[in-house]
Amino acid sequence: MRNEIRQSRGLTLIEALITLLVVAFGLLGFATLQSRMRVHSDLSKQRSEAVRLAQENMENLRAFGTLAVDASVANNFAYNTGVVDGASAKTVLAASVTTSTNTTYTLNQTVASSSQAGMKELTLNVSWVDRDNSTQQVTLKSFVAGVEPRLAAALAIPPNGSPVKDPLGRSVRVPLPAKDLGNGTSVFKPNSAGTLAFLFDNKTANVTSKCTAVPVTVTTAQITVAAMAGYSCTSIDGLLLSGYVRFSVGNSPDAATPNDATKPLSIRVDLDDAAPSPGSVGTVAQLNAANWPTAAQAVQTMSYAAPECASQESKTVTFTTPVSYSQINNSVVQSISSTGVIVVVPVTVANTAAALAPYVDLAAANVISPTDTGERFVVYTCVVYPKVFSGTKAWTGRTLIIPSGWTVGTTAATFKVCRYSADDNLNGYVWTTSGSNVVKVDNSEHPYAYLFASSAVNNQNFLVIKGSKACPTDGPVEVNGQGAENYTDETTVTHQTS
Repeated sequence: MRNEIRQSRGLTLIEALITLLVVAFGLLGFATLQSRMRVHSDLSKQRSEAVRLAQENMENLRAFGTLAVDASVANNFAYNTGVVDGASAKTVLAASVTTSTNTTYTLNQTVASSSQAGMKELTLNVSWVDRDNSTQQVTLKSFVAGVEPRLAAALAIPPNGSPVKDPLGRSVRVPLPAKDLGNGTSVFKPNSAGTLAFLFDNKTANVTSKCTAVPVTVTTAQITVAAMAGYSCTSIDGLLLSGYVRFSVGNSPDAATPNDATKPLSIRVDLDDAAPSPGSVGTVAQLNAANWPTAAQAVQTMSYAAPECASQESKTVTFTTPVSYSQINNSVVQSISSTGVIVVVPVTVANTAAALAPYVDLAAANVISPTDTGERFVVYTCVVYPKVFSGTKAWTGRTLIIPSGWTVGTTAATFKVCRYSADDNLNGYVWTTSGSNVVKVDNSEHPYAYLFASSAVNNQNFLVIKGSKACPTDGPVEVNGQGAENYTDETTVTHQTS
């Protein structure tokens, strides 16, 4: 018994050595873990610093004060000259500049023109060597927009009054004279003396119905939902093309206020769904005049349904009418007892209350002091029936003015047709190209021909001048708040000389 007790006490030398070995391996692994944790912690700190350097450089490039160089501005940093490869102004780090903390960082900056107009593509790469002697890097990419910095001040201008919806709470592409029927649709007679009316969807401005038995004595303003049931209406799927034709036939054509007497005309839409000439589909050549028929040739509709167009010589008349409501403007309650109205009517309508009342669906007693503004123009409306291109309903075509009793030409005894066409969205021109291929036509900017128009197109306006004169152009839009303001670009280009 005493011998057995003595043998069970303590540890043998071999057991102690094995325990020590196990502990040693554990401590060695822990030491390695600590070392790797320090390496990764240091790498994380270095990566954060690299990202900070890249972001700082990027934000400095965004902080340009002007688009072009302006010597009158102190410490001027301009978009055109500063946001370029190797820029060094305004503390922006130039290409291959190095900076150090617990390692040495090398920053490379590349600025390239973007495929998006008015933008520059910025690439910032920061590289360094870590504790393991491995090269690490971070790369940030972004775009810098060439937008006039002073325009940002407009964001601080408080609104005056309450926010408003689109005109009459519907798509801006629905013709303004169209009457809202209160059921999500609006109706419009393109010719007040005709029997045709079109029904528009208020959200999309697509033409959904055509009525062909509207009494000639009924104006757009007098049409009601109940009356529509008595007309001969059929469902259609059409897209609107509309605008105004104005005349300035003096020796100095005026594109800003052209109010000369109108001339009778009609509008023709030529449509295209195949190559006007071999190999020109989708190219700039497809938009050229040579690929379209002349006024003397047959209308080109190809496999489309024929468009339906109407035009009317018109004028604007103003008057006041009684109202009774109140509104809050800058916390002040205002009671409104009358309002001004502007109405577009045929030039043949007399400037009297009785004659104007049907066009606004008011009693003659509520049409007070009608006044002719002196504006004269032709309103045209076309409904184009699109085709399906790759799953999208659209059309490709060109408008042509057909004169009645006058001649289009280039002599003093004839008249030239110009079209209002300006770069409204500042993408460089009225269509976007890649080489000779058309990438996108800005149909809303009134190009010579529309390519794959898939929605309503309005305000496609023309100016008729003497044939021997040049189409007038307009200066840059005035936005600096000084001098005579010009918020509309009235640039015109030649559209039709025969």
